[in-house]
Amino acid sequence: MNKVFFIIGACGSGKTLAIENIQKRLPKAFNYCFYDTLGAPTDEEVYREYGNWDAWHMHLTDAWIRRIKQRLIMKNHTVIDCQARPDVIERLCDAYGIDSYEIILLDCSLGERKRRLYERAVPHIVNPSLEPWTRYLHDECEKRGYMIIDNSDIPPEETRDKLIEHMRQSIGHPKTKLVRAKVTG
Repeated sequence: MNKVFFIIGACGSGKTLAIENIQKRLPKAFNYCFYDTLGAPTDEEVYREYGNWDAWHMHLTDAWIRRIKQRLIMKNHTVIDCQARPDVIERLCDAYGIDSYEIILLDCSLGERKRRLYERAVPHIVNPSLEPWTRYLHDECEKRGYMIIDNSDIPPEETRDKLIEHMRQSIGHPKTKLVRAKVTG
């Protein structure tokens, strides 16, 4: 079975840019999935349809993992950027029978994250929930032994290259489910 690489992180961690850079460098190496391309509802829609943002993220993650399983995984390895909890990804991969996957966290300092979000003209994302969410993702990935790349002080090309090298090694040496690797800085 082909492998799925979930590149996770809070807003401003560089997930989408990293995958776009991998896609430019290696356009046919992977199926490329961008979490937000399925659309984002308004606050009103989220609360009316799902009750809260966490339930909406669960719904969106389910939709992506189902799509990967049904349409993509048999064609090629897949890389997806997403803002999802590691336990949700694990549970849904198990439910859909995806045995070969990795979760990799992109992380950066709060100051760098704020700079990136202001530069992207989305300062409303810098709110009181950002730091706890970032800390939660880091702690969960660290606890599970997932790869963590802190890209606070490295250029986007170096983040891309670290991901490419890791994914090449991982595909060359297949492992299933949890890969116990950690890279920082």
